[in-house]
Amino acid sequence: MSLKSLTLRDGTVELNVPEEARFLEFLLDGTLAFALFDSGVVQTGPNDRDEHALPHRLERFYTVVRGAGCVSIDLRDAHPVSASITHLDDTRVKLVVSFGSVDSPAIVRVRTESVSVPGFARGSAKFSDPLDEQTHLTALWANQVGTLGGIEVPGSVYPTLKLPEREYWSLNTFFDPDSWSVLNCLSFSGDGYLVNQARLVLDRVRSDITADGVVPHHYDSHKPVYLAISGATQPGPNIFFCLAVLDHVAATGDRDYLRTLWTDTLIPCVDALLATLDSDHDLLRSGGPLWIDVFRREGITLDTNAATVLLLSRMIDAATHLGETGTAGRWRANRDRISAAIEGFWRGDHYATVLPGTGDDLDMHDSDDVLVVLAGVADDARARVVFDRLESSGMHPGGRGTWVSARGYGPELCYDGNVGDSNCAFARIWWAEMRARRDRGDRGAFLAMFEAVRADLIEHTWMGERYDAHGAMTRADGYHEYPGILDILLREGVYGLIVDVAKVDIRPQRDGDLLYRLGDVGVERSGQDWRVIVPGEGTRDFLFHDLGAGDLYRWGDEVGTVAPDGTLALAGPAGIENTLTRLS
Repeated sequence: MSLKSLTLRDGTVELNVPEEARFLEFLLDGTLAFALFDSGVVQTGPNDRDEHALPHRLERFYTVVRGAGCVSIDLRDAHPVSASITHLDDTRVKLVVSFGSVDSPAIVRVRTESVSVPGFARGSAKFSDPLDEQTHLTALWANQVGTLGGIEVPGSVYPTLKLPEREYWSLNTFFDPDSWSVLNCLSFSGDGYLVNQARLVLDRVRSDITADGVVPHHYDSHKPVYLAISGATQPGPNIFFCLAVLDHVAATGDRDYLRTLWTDTLIPCVDALLATLDSDHDLLRSGGPLWIDVFRREGITLDTNAATVLLLSRMIDAATHLGETGTAGRWRANRDRISAAIEGFWRGDHYATVLPGTGDDLDMHDSDDVLVVLAGVADDARARVVFDRLESSGMHPGGRGTWVSARGYGPELCYDGNVGDSNCAFARIWWAEMRARRDRGDRGAFLAMFEAVRADLIEHTWMGERYDAHGAMTRADGYHEYPGILDILLREGVYGLIVDVAKVDIRPQRDGDLLYRLGDVGVERSGQDWRVIVPGEGTRDFLFHDLGAGDLYRWGDEVGTVAPDGTLALAGPAGIENTLTRLS
């Protein structure tokens, strides 16, 4: 079948494949190509000049030109048997789709977009603001999807796209915390294919957790590696793997999957962390940093203890949801001990890096203080001190990201003298700060920083690994993290919807009417009335914020009164739309 000249501009065409057709050949504009096969994802780049022939059924395919548009091809109603992809040069891609036989109606849908999102994804998400839709679709489809390496290495996630090559070579599926944010985006995508890809990653990692509950730090191709690239022993993989599981269960409502992983996977992972508890100080000892592997942080460190409190709070809720009251009680006692002991890190206007008197007294004025706020350990007054220090110390270069520390880590404080991660702004720290600001109602700062980073995504499509001191993107191009964190913060912050296994927290940072819906996860506000839906079965605890104190609301057959702090706590069913209507 030959289509000599088919030119589209923001349009769609349906191709009815005739019975005599054996293949379709497409010549497409594109810098990067993304292929979703029934057996996994393949992403190719400008250096893939040799034919990439794969004997798998291609379901969806799209090419993206940086900042200039997207061409997508939906083959789910065509059932091809194989496909080949070839980059002819830096801007042109050839796709050949082969058919064994066409014995039923076969339709191929081709669509072009002037923005960097595939047309087949349009309509899968509902947003009150078109720019929010573009932000979500660009972050997800032009970035997170391309990190999957499912055919070559099943269940893998790479740090970067092939732009033109993957920056970290064969290394993949880092959980310190890289893969966590990718899986969060996939799990909450509302797209069944992507949700399944997230589960494949979780199941692969689960199979390589050691008998004593240690999660692989990353993989070298197919081989699990338990130390960081720097050689450090990091607790981060245990924490962020567990968080990724909880996110996946919250996004899907699949309580059976949580139960499957509970006894043999999640409990050992959490208990491996608690096994390092120093009873003299009621704090965990760590052999390395939480989430920046080049730093020499050892002993009783703030980052690991604060992140563990954050994890324990969510695991306690999950345990209670499953009826595991004994485990919940044990973890609650440990969380409360650690939370109280974190006060020992406080130095008047910041938290020390290492607990004073227990090691080298390292105190770098780190931005990890925001983890203490996010974990709920710091009160509002303490949180304000933390935020003010970050602002006054210039920790947001160009209003973008969060700088690592006010004091630079010299070569002596970094493995192999690698100071690169000391001189940049990290997306993962930015996420913790932004979530902490969201939780404390710091709307102005949240929205200003969100919009600054969002503007870079919209303009450039693919983003750098970090920001430098001038607020310019730097390091590896096509890194997944800032786009993924933007997508998470769009849901959790701008639209204010945080969905956990047993709890739902609603606190939008944007005023006025709003609508957010991805699959069975959604929130809508019209005037002072709300609609919320989360997936699954059974009952969830819903908490609304920033309502009028003393106002009355109807929630199903119940009438609730808003508390003096503007919150309203209610219980409601999962799996259906819940309506909150203001009465007075």
